[in-house]
Amino acid sequence: MKLAALATGTCALALLASSPARASVPGNLEERSDDVLLHVCRDVEPGNVNYLVCEDRDPFSGHFTGSECPSIGLPASCVIDMIPFVRLTGRMALIEDDHPLDANADPVSTPHTTLILDLTFDWKTITLIESIDGTKVGNWNPFDESFLADPNQTVVFTNDAQDAFQFSSGTLFELGQRIRDTAQGFFPERDLSDTIPILINIVRDPQRGPVDASAPDDHLGSAAYFRVVVRFARVQP
Repeated sequence: MKLAALATGTCALALLASSPARASVPGNLEERSDDVLLHVCRDVEPGNVNYLVCEDRDPFSGHFTGSECPSIGLPASCVIDMIPFVRLTGRMALIEDDHPLDANADPVSTPHTTLILDLTFDWKTITLIESIDGTKVGNWNPFDESFLADPNQTVVFTNDAQDAFQFSSGTLFELGQRIRDTAQGFFPERDLSDTIPILINIVRDPQRGPVDASAPDDHLGSAAYFRVVVRFARVQP
């Protein structure tokens, strides 16, 4: 499967819906990951001794059964095939203005969202910026400024592991490709060409509180700051 095919969002990893003010991602994470991402028998990284691709799937749930794994001395359990030891950490600012103005200083019909991402590896930092018409960030549900302004709210994870969703689908597809290209420069010995970036952790930055302009009569934007961890998963051929 080529990475360009993931831009449609139909192959995106996702989470179940939540209340409108909260940042969440709709859908079924496990089923979508089964359809898009390569799975292998559970082993200890880097997995270069016992490495077996999972193929057998339950006819009803579609999940990988891991029936191949006991043949190489591993439990019947499959996991997403992450690139070993390739990990980026960083900070993300998420900004939303629900009263943006056009060139004539007239309000436009939809809010604008901007994402500023600082990714770091080995003391190197690169900043990536993406602006979005509306609040449909990737495959997230739309949210409003009250989510950004409330320091007690963060992105809602509803998959079993409570730890991951695809970062690069929909309006974040181009940003996802740039993240992959950036990581390839940081890790030249690894082949990331058939991978997609996966955001495995996102939490509020405890060192920086939100910018609150969420009052109905406040026409400026609100912002929240997060710490993130990105890894890279192989896609199915």
